[in-house]
Amino acid sequence: MTTGARVTTILRGAPPVERFDVFDVVQLTRGTPLESLVAADLVELAPHSTSEVHRHDRARTVVYLFEGSARVLVGETWHDAGAGDRVVIEPGAYHGFQTAAAAKAS
Repeated sequence: MTTGARVTTILRGAPPVERFDVFDVVQLTRGTPLESLVAADLVELAPHSTSEVHRHDRARTVVYLFEGSARVLVGETWHDAGAGDRVVIEPGAYHGFQTAAAAKAS
């Protein structure tokens, strides 16, 4: 038995999928004590989608592509990203996504 690690809550059932722009988002920390401290989201982008350019002022964002590919605009520069890549976006940096094929990110 491992000591020191305790489970305090098990939340049954998946959190709801919410639609933001072209993103289907599952907010994993919703309804937990971490909700106001950490944003951990699963995000799915439909094929051939382009998001609005936006920013997150208070948090660094790390996007991990599970599958597919995307072009990611950060500031004024486009980057190509594919399955297994992580994209780090600093707080306040304007960014957006464009997919050619289905992409799942978190």
